[in-house]
Amino acid sequence: MKKMNMMVLVGTMLVGTMAFAEREVEFDYKKNLDERNAMDQKNINAYAENNNVSIEIAAQNYYQKLQQEFKDNDLKREEMLKSNSQD
Repeated sequence: MKKMNMMVLVGTMLVGTMAFAEREVEFDYKKNLDERNAMDQKNINAYAENNNVSIEIAAQNYYQKLQQEFKDNDLKREEMLKSNSQD
């Protein structure tokens, strides 16, 4: 019985260590920024091609749309905070 208890204890410790172990992964900001810029450029080029406009106009419209989405999200976030604080 003691052997079984010891095996269960060791197994639980191993599984717990694997499940909850923290692993430090360094975030590569430069790589993330490069990927984001490439995705933005691809979206701008697609918008320009689909709407038959210049790259400059497409970029301006794209960034205006992004700014509007951020503003909309901020408004939604503020509304959620207000409703949560009233509870």
